[in-house]
Amino acid sequence: KQPVSWGRLLVDNEDLSATWQPMEHGIEDAPFKIWVDLKDGRPPAGEYIIGADVAAGTGGAYSSNSTLVAIDRRTRKLVLSFAMRTILPTQFARLTIGVCRWLHDALLVPEVNGAGKTFMNEIADVGYWNIYRRKTEMIGFDKETEKLGYQNQDRGTSLLTSLQDGINQGKVLIADEFVLRELGQ
Repeated sequence: KQPVSWGRLLVDNEDLSATWQPMEHGIEDAPFKIWVDLKDGRPPAGEYIIGADVAAGTGGAYSSNSTLVAIDRRTRKLVLSFAMRTILPTQFARLTIGVCRWLHDALLVPEVNGAGKTFMNEIADVGYWNIYRRKTEMIGFDKETEKLGYQNQDRGTSLLTSLQDGINQGKVLIADEFVLRELGQ
């Protein structure tokens, strides 16, 4: 699906407030894409969840992107996506907090492996509060721990398998063409 708008979300480095700056042309070059209509410069009030995949930010030809994908918790529809391979983990953390606040204090689900540790240290220093806590399996029940973020134990195999199953069953729709291309890699 074509996004409603694309451009940049400018995040103030001091107070981490965010301002949407749409682009009229160059959707391919826009780091942010939005699939909802904005009201007063931001998405409508709601419950949002943001997944964050943190890369090193080196920007080389074979570098990974740091990415954000936000969904509306109620409708389960895509709201926003972001991808950039030249943003350092500490900068990405501050940008992410701005995005989370802009999305009405969205629940942040960051991957904490690799560069995610640097990212999470910056998140902790700034003090964003609405962060996913890992669940550990205990005998007979699941228990929420105080460990923040998602820890990828198998290089993403179980996540991608679940995603593929959801797509095959018609429960998941990949609306962002860029995300679809990335999944092929």
